[in-house]
Amino acid sequence: MRNIIGKAKAILFSETGKRSTQVLGFQLIVFLMSFGSNIIIIRSLDKNDYAIFTLAATIIGMLSAISDSGISVGFRQLAGKIWDHPVKFADLLETLVPTRRKILLFTVPIVGLIGGFLFYEQGLDPIPNIILIILIVLIAILEIHRAIYIEVLRFQSKVHETQWSDILLQFTRLVFVGAFFYILDIYWVILVFIASSYLATTFILKKAKPYHSDEAVFRADYYKVLIDKFKKLLPNTSFYLIQGQISIFILSIFNNSSSLADFGALSRITIFFTLVQSVTNNILAPNFSRLNNPIAEKKYLINFMLIIISISIFVVLAVFLSKNIILMVLGDKYQYLGLELLLMAVATAVNFIFTSISSMNLSKGWVNFNARLAIPVSILCLIGGGFFLNLENLSQVIIFSTLPVIGTGFLKILDTINGLKTSVESI
Repeated sequence: MRNIIGKAKAILFSETGKRSTQVLGFQLIVFLMSFGSNIIIIRSLDKNDYAIFTLAATIIGMLSAISDSGISVGFRQLAGKIWDHPVKFADLLETLVPTRRKILLFTVPIVGLIGGFLFYEQGLDPIPNIILIILIVLIAILEIHRAIYIEVLRFQSKVHETQWSDILLQFTRLVFVGAFFYILDIYWVILVFIASSYLATTFILKKAKPYHSDEAVFRADYYKVLIDKFKKLLPNTSFYLIQGQISIFILSIFNNSSSLADFGALSRITIFFTLVQSVTNNILAPNFSRLNNPIAEKKYLINFMLIIISISIFVVLAVFLSKNIILMVLGDKYQYLGLELLLMAVATAVNFIFTSISSMNLSKGWVNFNARLAIPVSILCLIGGGFFLNLENLSQVIIFSTLPVIGTGFLKILDTINGLKTSVESI
């Protein structure tokens, strides 16, 4: 016990521990504001509007994921080697931004059509459908642009700037949805999200300006790395989108708006994990990418895994003990979802663990097994789940969506083991 406490203290008071604690403090503020705005939205929108809101969030996530496919992996791989070389880093940024824009032009029409179909299934007329798609694409473009410069600042250890951007984003959302509480509908919510994303993106652009250079050039070798990673991971990313949003697709097409709204409201529980995920993305993964010693990498990963598993268990137990309070906060429309809430907590915890492992792998470019086998493994899991589960039942839809997460999670573990082995052999 003393050894465990001693290790915990050593981690907490180390430089990484102090920075992680600072990030966690900032993220706690972000969490509270995000939680507040989400609760206002859940309680103020009727179930039909909240179902549309859930689909809108899904479309934004799809656009972000496809446009990011492999690009962030390539950027981290390159930035991990040149982050402290201002000229080369400026060249990388000069190459990264237009590359992301080029890919976005490719993704918008595809995702827009999918989104239009999902809205149509919810009974939206053509004109409101088109207007919503345009507004949602605008939010996605702003957030994708913001994500580029957040990644840049992370590699320069400017974590506070990225945190202030998140605080600005969530603060403006909370203020606006609170101010318009009595007249909120889906269009007001979307407009609020546009305004908050614009302000947060403008802020982060100013903070990242010092890392630009008028003399920076577009580098063909950097572009090749970025595009190669994009092409390599695009099939997996596209499939992951279908897999990750399979519950939304099933509920949207085969169930009613009420079930989709129920799922969307319960999925807000993922916000409990954003606190630690922010530390992983802002500090732990970038730090891990800079390690070049296999022994240090292994020790780092072991400590990391112990932390995220412990946190996952704690959150699930907390949800179990306070489920009645959580459902009361969500509102009268969701009081009957006790079992579904617990299942969502477990599913979210499982996804958090494997996503965290993936973040570490991606920071090193360790994507061998996952890149080659994720699709067939996921298909087998989905086929098996579809055969044994009733997909008209919300609880079983949640279980169904978790099966491929578990299956591909083992591939990510194999990538970690293989990456450590490769590091040893490269010495």
